[in-house]
Amino acid sequence: MDKLNKKGLGKTLGAVEISTSGVEAIKARNVANLASLDIFDGYHIPHPDKSFDLGLAIHVVEHVEHERMFLMEAARVCKKLYIEVPLEHTRNLNRAIRMSGPYGHINFYTPLTFENLLKTSGLKVERQMTFAHDLAYEQHLAGRSKGWVKYKLRTEFLRFAPKTALRNMAYMAGALCSTK
Repeated sequence: MDKLNKKGLGKTLGAVEISTSGVEAIKARNVANLASLDIFDGYHIPHPDKSFDLGLAIHVVEHVEHERMFLMEAARVCKKLYIEVPLEHTRNLNRAIRMSGPYGHINFYTPLTFENLLKTSGLKVERQMTFAHDLAYEQHLAGRSKGWVKYKLRTEFLRFAPKTALRNMAYMAGALCSTK
């Protein structure tokens, strides 16, 4: 939200959060262009149809109990949506599922299940891509040198052997969708 505000993307910003702690964290940032901040109750986003030109659902769908309901509501209030989710490496999916907990991922995705979720939620996928976490994220988690190595390994592995890479390493997927 801070980055969107600083880049001047939109004259006004609206946010819908899935947790009260998230709402409090957004309020604490004092984002100047924030016009509305609401909580998603699991079933309804409290805005009229097509209230927003662009909606962003970044790292939220995997935590939402009723993911289709959330996406259908987001599609109702937005003209376009950009959705981003982490992909689970299918070779170790059982490990990922065991690690999910009260704040972990409820929903798990592969590129095909992500695309299916979008389409069955009434969205038209205009563009979908799989990508590695960015360098800053890898360096934040692993340190400057090790993070750079991890970033290079992930990006090159995905470029040269995409199917094998997706089965063995964690990546991200993003999709720009139009709504009906």
